Amino acid sequence: MASFYKRKLKSGDVWYVNLVLADGRRKSINTKCESKAAAKEVAAEFQRKILLGLDPTKPEPPKQNVIALFQRFIEESRRDWSPDTIALYRDTQTVLQDTIGAIPLTDMSRSHREVIIKYLTERGAVMRDRSGRVRKLRAISPHTVNRHLRNITRFLNWCVEEEIIKGWQPPRLKAMQVIAVPRESFTPDELAKILETARAFRQNGQPVHLYFAFLAFSGLRRNEALSLTWQDVDLARGLLHVPPGKTKRRETVPITAPLLSILNAVESPRSGRVFPALSEEVSDTFKAVCEAANVPYRPLHRLRATFATQLSAEGLPPMAIQRLARHRKVDTTHDWYYQPEQNALKESANKALDGSAFATALLRILDK
Repeated sequence: MASFYKRKLKSGDVWYVNLVLADGRRKSINTKCESKAAAKEVAAEFQRKILLGLDPTKPEPPKQNVIALFQRFIEESRRDWSPDTIALYRDTQTVLQDTIGAIPLTDMSRSHREVIIKYLTERGAVMRDRSGRVRKLRAISPHTVNRHLRNITRFLNWCVEEEIIKGWQPPRLKAMQVIAVPRESFTPDELAKILETARAFRQNGQPVHLYFAFLAFSGLRRNEALSLTWQDVDLARGLLHVPPGKTKRRETVPITAPLLSILNAVESPRSGRVFPALSEEVSDTFKAVCEAANVPYRPLHRLRATFATQLSAEGLPPMAIQRLARHRKVDTTHDWYYQPEQNALKESANKALDGSAFATALLRILDK
């Protein structure tokens, strides 16, 4: 409990306050105030500093701003991160710079979550080619927004672990809700039209139809297939060693009979990349192929969804599709990458309900 007393000095009467410091010691401090009311306000500020573990008689240390601290966070963590991870955190740092700026760390609050989400939604996702140049902006997904929010949360937790400000509690930045909408795949007829039409298209002299077929029958991601080398193809054991891509892991998938036929048809030197002449611009070629084939355009990545959907249509269990698609969780495969055909669903439902006790009970009611 603070107590006050007045002392007469040469400069006039001033009020002093007796306070208990953080270490338990009592101390008398000059408030430099001539009125008791003003002295009480100064004493309240002293007590705030004491609660933070600071000495009220010493000036408060300069406030740590978010951008400078985030830079320090990256520098101290980079030895444990890959170059790709560092780039992701640099992007998050840019997001913070463009949204909340160099504000004091203690000024960060939950309200900044909405500011960050609004900014990302309006900016879109930055797409860069292999040289680092920005190719175009695309609509941002909730997954990408949540990645930035997770990066910021890890930074805030690091500030707590490093005791940047003693006693400070970081705001909780709740992730956006993600509603899984299955990626629409191509039907077998549409895929046949695409592959037939693609025979007339080339990029840097190399046919593109085999690359499209390879994606549809392997389930590899676009850049994984572009990076694939003949050293990754083990024909003797019938295995494909997938280059580290999105998952940063080196994985293996079987070479199926259709996939073997595609690889045998590829006319490229059996050293270096399997598709050496193709680049990321092949996605633009795919759009032109869809238009020429009179097939509703869907992004090239939908060939991966087509792979999972067709495996499902052939009766392969979800766990097996997950392994072939190389997803960490079977939920990802189920929610995003395959959907049973409506005709197959109708046939299955009819088979299950026709003649069942459930259906018989309904028919009795309708016949009355």
